[in-house]
Amino acid sequence: MMLFPKIIEYQPYSICNANCTYCPVGHLNREQKLKGNSISQEVFETLIEQTKSQKIERVSPHLNCEPLLCKELPDQIKTWKKYHPNAIIDLSTNAVFLNEKMFLNLVDAGLDILELHYMGVNKDYHEKAMKTNYEKVKGNVDLALELKKKYNVKMDIVVFSHRLKGASLSQWNDFATSLQEKGARISLGPLWNRAGWYGKEFEKKRKGILKSNKPYPCPKPWNQIAVEHDGEVVLCSLDYKKVVKIGNILKNNIIDIWNNEVMKRYQEGQNDIKKLKKLDLCNECIRGGRYLINEATLTKLVTKKIENPIAKLFYKKYLQVIDLF
Repeated sequence: MMLFPKIIEYQPYSICNANCTYCPVGHLNREQKLKGNSISQEVFETLIEQTKSQKIERVSPHLNCEPLLCKELPDQIKTWKKYHPNAIIDLSTNAVFLNEKMFLNLVDAGLDILELHYMGVNKDYHEKAMKTNYEKVKGNVDLALELKKKYNVKMDIVVFSHRLKGASLSQWNDFATSLQEKGARISLGPLWNRAGWYGKEFEKKRKGILKSNKPYPCPKPWNQIAVEHDGEVVLCSLDYKKVVKIGNILKNNIIDIWNNEVMKRYQEGQNDIKKLKKLDLCNECIRGGRYLINEATLTKLVTKKIENPIAKLFYKKYLQVIDLF
């Protein structure tokens, strides 16, 4: 039986404007002096053509870039909805370019989930982490939430943040509950090590106790393809230097790429720990689920709203203890 990915992640634009301290994409863009280019029409049409007869569950047009730099993005979302009306379109952005016109265009295009990557627990924390202007991003996030309420928009708005050193769970609780009151859904996750990219520097950045740093199976080689703006298929968003050579959709069909020997090795490796330890990138990858307190638990902790002042005081003390883990 030939396998086919259920999730399509692709790169609508070739670079990212941010230069986050926990993600190498912005740094590599600058180091390599890459110029910004939208995905070519040929690559996009090939992507549509090769997937339109398949059942796709989710489309994520944000692979290693700032997608709002792509002027054609709303039209691309409309096209995805035309051929895959039941697929969830999930877009992640750093919100720097999220103005009213873009927001309404995304709503009109049929976007289902808008993820705003925002580390705004305070100005210093956000700007050190993402190196984008705090006031601008905060204003754009607030505007999106105001527009959602004003026009009764069904699109889900999620504010996603990473737990790094420099902010307490009590601070995250204040941040999360204030945004929830405005209509946002919140997600706070532990830091990934970007498939070993940061080496020992990872320990200086992350916060939280790891249950294990041994290789652990991942579902992505089975269900999520990652296609760059030039048609090149990478193992996942963490293969920043294209270590694993898989194929290009302009030269081979996705179904053939997804069932070639390289992908089979990475798929089968997720079911065999001995094989997994020999797979480049996978053998060094530490994701959010490897922490003692994972994303689901962190999110539950920081989104808890307590009205009673005495109970709230005790909860803040409780968070101080949990912060040790």
